[in-house]
Amino acid sequence: MPSLDGKGLSVDNLRGHAFSPLAKEAMRLTDLAGAPPAFDMYLQEKTSVTETFFESHIRPMVAQVEGFLQAHAGGAEGPEVGAEIRRLLSACVWGNTVDLSMFNKLQLVEMGKQAGSPHAGHAADHTVLDAKVVANDMGAAADYLQGRLRHYGAGGAGPAVVDVVMDNMGVECAADLLLGLVLTSLGPLKVRYHTKPVPYYVSDVMPQDIERMLARWEADEATVSSAKRFRAALASGSIEVHTHPFWVHPSEYRDMPASVAGRYFFEKRLEASSHMLVQHAVITPLSDMIILKGELNFRRICGDRHWTPDMFHKEYLYSQSGAHTNKAAVTFPDVIQDYWPYAAVPMLSLRTLKSEVCAGVPKEVLDHMDTACGLKWRYSGTH
Repeated sequence: MPSLDGKGLSVDNLRGHAFSPLAKEAMRLTDLAGAPPAFDMYLQEKTSVTETFFESHIRPMVAQVEGFLQAHAGGAEGPEVGAEIRRLLSACVWGNTVDLSMFNKLQLVEMGKQAGSPHAGHAADHTVLDAKVVANDMGAAADYLQGRLRHYGAGGAGPAVVDVVMDNMGVECAADLLLGLVLTSLGPLKVRYHTKPVPYYVSDVMPQDIERMLARWEADEATVSSAKRFRAALASGSIEVHTHPFWVHPSEYRDMPASVAGRYFFEKRLEASSHMLVQHAVITPLSDMIILKGELNFRRICGDRHWTPDMFHKEYLYSQSGAHTNKAAVTFPDVIQDYWPYAAVPMLSLRTLKSEVCAGVPKEVLDHMDTACGLKWRYSGTH
């Protein structure tokens, strides 16, 4: 069976890049030069959290996806396809609660004993948890992804790629892999996973962590079939695993270098207009959607700013219809529109809140939650 040190893995040389002192020290200790480190200082913690939640979360989640894939004849038609994509997007959100950078394993286990907690085990129906989602575009995202699958299934042109920038090992990693497995099983679509070259925080996914997750699936009778499916997707090239030093840089996504954006997401060039003195940007999409997981990615998207409408000229505030309007809340497209071609390459952020950054949440929801729950809901990981 193919492994991640062969086809499907791309690792860039990391020398000469300045990012966190922790990452630099990890590189020095492992003598990292063009290959993932053999030593992971957090391997014990990652293995422990995977084992702790394997029976309660990971095994039933994998088994449910395997049941769907066995029952579904193929293709992207039918409401059950959209419902499965929507369910997996929700699983990707709530998997983000099992985060060793915020809680230790004992705290996670204890929270799992509380009824209605997102840590309380895998649920086939996420509607109870999704009632705690304060900015929910998962339905629209599922419809969009199903539409792209239909488009490519009918021979349509386009990038035929979905990019997933990963966050935590354990439950969240399993959910991310299952989303890619379903998408690539339903049509001619490629999924690229972007992992960190070193663990920026405790449970960050590195390329070898995906190999470890697949090996764990292979060791369990209930999940081995899905591991075989994923291995086959790696071998065919429909699933790829990449890493790049940018994912551990202390910078915002508006500072994403062309070596990353132009390789994976979009190409941008300037062309002269008919007046010759004016140039305009031409965007060529290289991806159908980028899905960014977790709190840190969201903060890098938004720049750790407290976004309010008075930060914008009213003509630059974006609305769902595409028209510019004056409104009481800042949307996600408002924040990214000056550096990301949102219409050409949609960006989807899936996270549970672990900081006060709340761009994209309607003002009335913010006001209600702050009054009803205090400010803790913004950083406790429960919403």
